[in-house]
Amino acid sequence: MAEYTIKDVARMANVSIATVSRVLNGTKRTNPETREKVLSAVELTGYRPNALARGLVNKRTHAIGVMIPEISNEIFAQVINGLESILDAKGYSIFLAITNGNEEKELKYFQSFEDKKIDGIILSGVKYSTNHKQFFNNNKIPAVVIGQQFQLQGFPAINIDNVGGAHMATTHLLDNGHTKIGFISAPLYDLAVGVDRLKGFKQAMKDRQISVSKQSVVHADSFKISSGYEAAKTMLAHTYKPTAIFAATDRLALGAMNYLYDHGLKIPQDCSIIGFDDVEISSLVRPKLTTIHVNYSEYGTQAANLLLELLENDTRHLKTNIVFPTTLVSRDSVIKNTML
Repeated sequence: MAEYTIKDVARMANVSIATVSRVLNGTKRTNPETREKVLSAVELTGYRPNALARGLVNKRTHAIGVMIPEISNEIFAQVINGLESILDAKGYSIFLAITNGNEEKELKYFQSFEDKKIDGIILSGVKYSTNHKQFFNNNKIPAVVIGQQFQLQGFPAINIDNVGGAHMATTHLLDNGHTKIGFISAPLYDLAVGVDRLKGFKQAMKDRQISVSKQSVVHADSFKISSGYEAAKTMLAHTYKPTAIFAATDRLALGAMNYLYDHGLKIPQDCSIIGFDDVEISSLVRPKLTTIHVNYSEYGTQAANLLLELLENDTRHLKTNIVFPTTLVSRDSVIKNTML
């Protein structure tokens, strides 16, 4: 059976093709009775306007570019699910670009986004450089940045309260009598997860007038579980022996837990441990990992809504910085310090 066309819809509603187009694109007001006739005809025929043709009329492709460093990380998968649910409901398609943190790939995908005439971009895990700045200056594409302090001039950002969440995690350890706390930092090239969570840790220690020694902080070289393992190895090789460890991500915490187990240390009896992110596996390991919860799906939802606000208001420079809240999830990997 042949698909219905806009001509068929116009004939059934007894209006012109131009009127059907106006109703579907919402470009001009139409008589409510006429609009109802057109929409009824659309429903009866099952007519769906071609996205490309519609884009030629309203100068929109209804395509959004989403750039992330990896998809294997559960966090990014949750963010994608959240933003896709909103964008799909609004009739937008997603072009997903996975960069592995490679600037050359990022620039290649930017060019691809430009060629596809996408309406907007959602960015995460991108290292801002002169080349990135040049792209946005040349193309003026609306963009929202998520998960990092990424100063795209005038573009809005949505960030996790990394400082507050890290302060909360450290305070939880302090409230349980731990003063010798080791911190496994995420890589410092990530300003949000690396720098801000370290800042929150140090601030909480300072608030209790406890000094932070160089040996108590180890910087992981990546976000992999294996990096958490190596970081714990480095930390415990020193004379500094913490009664608790705060890892900047759950992945790093899991690596640290594996190292402790491999070396005969019991969690939490010999060493308490707390993470950050609340990924699914954190509630499945034994002992269950105490951590800082972030609703990453809702995080993606808010990012999508923020971009839609930019597009619908035809504003490329909405100066907004949304801070997304965190909560403590107390499980089994932290107990009161009895080694005072």
